Amino acid sequence: HGYDAGDLILATMANRLCAVLRNTDTLCRVDGDEFAAIFPDIGSIEMAQTLADRLVQAVREPLILRGKKLTITASVGVACCPLHGKEQRLYLHNTDLALKEAKYSGTNTWRIFSATTAQADAQLALQVDI
Repeated sequence: HGYDAGDLILATMANRLCAVLRNTDTLCRVDGDEFAAIFPDIGSIEMAQTLADRLVQAVREPLILRGKKLTITASVGVACCPLHGKEQRLYLHNTDLALKEAKYSGTNTWRIFSATTAQADAQLALQVDI
């Protein structure tokens, strides 16, 4: 569809994601087609899960581009600070692990970081080393 279409899709998705977020939240484009949302004062893991679900639903809405219906999918990784890491590097790593698990689980899903996620990553690293 070309670069112009890609830019339009990214802008549309950013607008949809911002519409889901609260006025205290921040949306950042991290790389390519990846965004990060920062939820200060989230209050509970359940609220983070609710927002993650709403983000996925916003992306899933069909997009009409130049008269053609496009289906965009989303994978969301969630980690909560300080529960899943107080140090920035560890926290971002755990968020990335949750994202990888969401992508592995299929399209239009989200996963929250857990000890199981970390164990699976450690086992994979051992297998790669062997």
